Amino acid sequence: MNRTGIARPSARDGNRGRNDVLNNSLFRVVLNVGLPLLTVQMISMLAVSYTNDIYSREFGKLVFLVTGVVSAAISLFQSAYGSVSSATWIRSAATYAQGERQQVNRAAVNSLYSVTLMVSLCILILLSGKGAIFRMMNIPREIYREAGMYYDTQMLLMPISGISTMLNTIITARGSRGMVFAENLMMTCVQVVSAVVFIVILRLGFWGFLLGGIPVTLLHVVIQFWLLRKCGFFIGLEKDSFRPDWKSIFGNIKYGFLLYMQMILCCISEMAISTQSNRHLDMDAIATVSILLPVTGPLSICSTLCSVFVPQNYGAGKTQRLKRFAAGSIGFAAVYGTGCACFLIAAGGWYFGTLFDDPVMIALGREYWFWYGLACIPLAMIYAIRIFFDSVGMAKVSMLSGVGELAGRLVCAFWLIPCFGYIGRFAAPLFGWGLGGLLMVIMYLALRKRIYQQCEENGNRETGEREEAAV
Repeated sequence: MNRTGIARPSARDGNRGRNDVLNNSLFRVVLNVGLPLLTVQMISMLAVSYTNDIYSREFGKLVFLVTGVVSAAISLFQSAYGSVSSATWIRSAATYAQGERQQVNRAAVNSLYSVTLMVSLCILILLSGKGAIFRMMNIPREIYREAGMYYDTQMLLMPISGISTMLNTIITARGSRGMVFAENLMMTCVQVVSAVVFIVILRLGFWGFLLGGIPVTLLHVVIQFWLLRKCGFFIGLEKDSFRPDWKSIFGNIKYGFLLYMQMILCCISEMAISTQSNRHLDMDAIATVSILLPVTGPLSICSTLCSVFVPQNYGAGKTQRLKRFAAGSIGFAAVYGTGCACFLIAAGGWYFGTLFDDPVMIALGREYWFWYGLACIPLAMIYAIRIFFDSVGMAKVSMLSGVGELAGRLVCAFWLIPCFGYIGRFAAPLFGWGLGGLLMVIMYLALRKRIYQQCEENGNRETGEREEAAV
């Protein structure tokens, strides 16, 4: 702790895993943040596999069908408050780095207000537009009731999950290595824990699937606040700390909307795909696309590291660190994306065979994982480059990723699915991510020189300010 009460990194802290992205070596930053997240992602694959096994054993295809027909609409709004959560960190990163307790508390509280306001707006739209959304998405009558129940319970979960997402970002950026591991492990295991407790042990059936995530996520939020207090945050809160700074709140939401514009294009394209799939495909094909292992999860480490590392180093003018990070992130993404493609192409038939006895489902699963595997290669480029643009204040450029994905998926939705059936649906990720990834690579090559020049200017300005303060 420094004299302000905030846990600030020191050389000795670095040896214990404390994260100082401005001064620690790039290797240590990756070790402190990336290694815990990579370990969590490996565990996540096992957790999701076990959860899928529970769902298939207890409910057959029902859970996969319900999530398959509704999740695109829910994701549209989850992405909205998720983008605001990311924006609150990007806009407050310098405040957290400075470590002045009163300012940090104000930033954290205003971040909570920002996310809560966005979640409230999302719930209002979902409540008032439920009937129109279901009609637009052609929800099959056979599962209309179950889909409606899932839709309603996801709305109940949103306030808790929105706060949890924001707190997770702060812990990942400012916590020790062990804390980052524990926090993201809990984040990953919410679904499997709720499935085991409420479906397997308490035998609550479909209600256990619907409601189990709420108490588990609420418990997680309580633990997150405890972890943040161990970091020195939310300690010594004064009455003034809770006074909303509307300029900061609306600034967070405004920048969140810039980030969201990338996601909304992706979500709209996914909704178009779901709508056309619900209209043209049978239940087996719809259920198939809901079954995946999170093998691409480690790619999100590139995005997380980028959101933690880049804003602070870019603002501080540390150009060489920024260049090394960008090259390493893109290289890792390319290699890992290719590995994901090889695994999914080889393992599709085997994995679906462990879940179902139906040869039709197994054949559909093998075909879907083939196309999805190919799509992982351009997806890796999106993970590595899009958040880089966001983190240097170029959110409008990263929107091109969403534009490309929208164009590619609309081709599949309104041409390939009606003409070629399930093949058009399975190929949608490749068409969308392929075009989006290509645009990201082109824009990075075109703009990287300008970004690094601006980084140099940031460093010169900061040096000048320090010299003036010294005088």
